[in-house]
Amino acid sequence: MNKKSFKIFTFLILVFTSFLSNAQVKVNPNIKSTSEKTILYYVEHFPESKSDQVYDLSTSDPAAPLGGMGYFLNQLYDEVKYPKQAEKNNVSGKVLVRFIVEKDGTLSNIEVVKGLGYGCDKASIKAIKKMGNWRPAVHKGERVRQKWQLPIGFAPRKLRQ
Repeated sequence: MNKKSFKIFTFLILVFTSFLSNAQVKVNPNIKSTSEKTILYYVEHFPESKSDQVYDLSTSDPAAPLGGMGYFLNQLYDEVKYPKQAEKNNVSGKVLVRFIVEKDGTLSNIEVVKGLGYGCDKASIKAIKKMGNWRPAVHKGERVRQKWQLPIGFAPRKLRQ
């Protein structure tokens, strides 16, 4: 994905998530970071669902990365390293990664749904694991587990510039 396409994709994600995120976060002065404030707000105001059902993106208030989707995608873009084995073999394409945002905002069950091989699959999983917690999804007033799928693009250096 070239930089222009990445910026357009990021912009579209930001517009989409701005329509979905309408929760007002009350500030607790004893908590320092925005991430802690957001998670605390959800823990205090939305009870945890007793069900272990995993929802898709159709919940009323879907899970979202702390800091917003644009911030998350920029972090991910910086974190994903193009593997040497893939570069040697001139591999390009997308790895589709699936994960679950748990009721407490942690990410679990990170797996590759469609891979490229040549180290790209491992690089994708490693990058997602470093991304940190998300704001949990809320369905019918309760925090629930939610499934996400995310494509991660890989291209040789000459195609990325």
